[in-house]
Amino acid sequence: MTRKKSLIVLFIILGLSILLISKVMGPGGSPRAGSNFGKDTFAKTSDGLADNEERLIHLAVCMKPEEYEALKQWTEQYSAAKTGIKVELTNLPLNEAYDILKKASQLGEAPDLMLLNNDWVNEFAALGYLQPMDEWLSNDQQAQRLPELMDQVKWNGYLWGIPKDVDPYILAWNKQKAEELQVDHAPLTAEELLQWNEKFMNPEEKQYGVYYHPDDPYSLLSLLSALGVPFSEGVNPLAKLDDPETMHSLESFFNPKEKSWDPKVFQTNFPLPTKDWDPWEQLSSGNIAAMITTISDYKLHENDKIALSALPMVTEGAGQTGTWLKGRSYAISSRAGQEEAVIELLQELTSLGTEMKLWGEAKTLPAYVSAFMTEELRNDPSFKSYTWLVEQGYMLPVQIDSAKKLHALAAEMEALRQGEQDFSAFTDKAASLWKKE
Repeated sequence: MTRKKSLIVLFIILGLSILLISKVMGPGGSPRAGSNFGKDTFAKTSDGLADNEERLIHLAVCMKPEEYEALKQWTEQYSAAKTGIKVELTNLPLNEAYDILKKASQLGEAPDLMLLNNDWVNEFAALGYLQPMDEWLSNDQQAQRLPELMDQVKWNGYLWGIPKDVDPYILAWNKQKAEELQVDHAPLTAEELLQWNEKFMNPEEKQYGVYYHPDDPYSLLSLLSALGVPFSEGVNPLAKLDDPETMHSLESFFNPKEKSWDPKVFQTNFPLPTKDWDPWEQLSSGNIAAMITTISDYKLHENDKIALSALPMVTEGAGQTGTWLKGRSYAISSRAGQEEAVIELLQELTSLGTEMKLWGEAKTLPAYVSAFMTEELRNDPSFKSYTWLVEQGYMLPVQIDSAKKLHALAAEMEALRQGEQDFSAFTDKAASLWKKE
């Protein structure tokens, strides 16, 4: 083979290698769907490490870019200040983090420290993937965090995570759209929510009513509550998806003109966010009238054209609808190495000062009770809304299989959006996930 041909072959191999790597890795080094996760995902690297001198701690999170950059800066400063310790931070893709961490734990190759959705903690604990936290967090320290969050990370008499944050679901709305209806507030009732949606839904003119994220289970849960499905006697509103009245309310919301199910209309009325169609830009410009979202997302996109409100609340007998809260907690792998160093990192990571720094950068409400007494939060124009939402909000009941149920629900929502199943089949399958056996 001539030298010229050899060079051509070499460049082809190099190009294919680069292409393969780009397929496997996402932005910022995050693994993409379909990658082989496990041992190699959190394998130790030798960059900057001297044998037996530096202790490497793997920390895996799933964060939005703003929050991840703030945490990355914090971990770099922490590593620089701690002799002999290096924190290796991995940001996992939102839709894959659960599967990646579960598989890595099954293989015994989980990161030392993980940021888990609270819905995942009990399952990971029951499967033996986590270390109990009780000996590292005294009763007094536990009392410093929001009790609703602490309840979500307890299982079998032990504590399995340290709550980091809480994120209430709210309604963000466009002020100009309210003026067009001659009001100065967001929809206050289920009827008003449906009226807003019907009034402004006209996708042919690139106008939309009340937007909800069609692949977010918590967004669907919040929508059900806003439409008047109560959370009573421990029965999750999702278990009532197959109720005829609930089905009619949802059909009226998804297709406000015809008030009947049509998959093509649903896709048109509630498009997924893309590079060219950003719901926040649409809301600020008045193309979307209102949107079910979270406090953290609202604060990252806040401007003088939009405002936040609680979702409509309805009291019905012993049940009441309201806002839903989700949270995340730090947990230690049962196979973690360098335990002393991991605990020291965790204590710094979960301190009030660190949580307030991340609030400043990423706007995720801290899990500390005392955080709501700080000037940073008390001086925020929406402070009273934060405290009310956290006090009044609901959290999903603690169950070992909550994560599996939410993932199954997300899959059913995707099948509905794609037109792979009709509305009746969706409500039957989704409701069955949450009905008591």
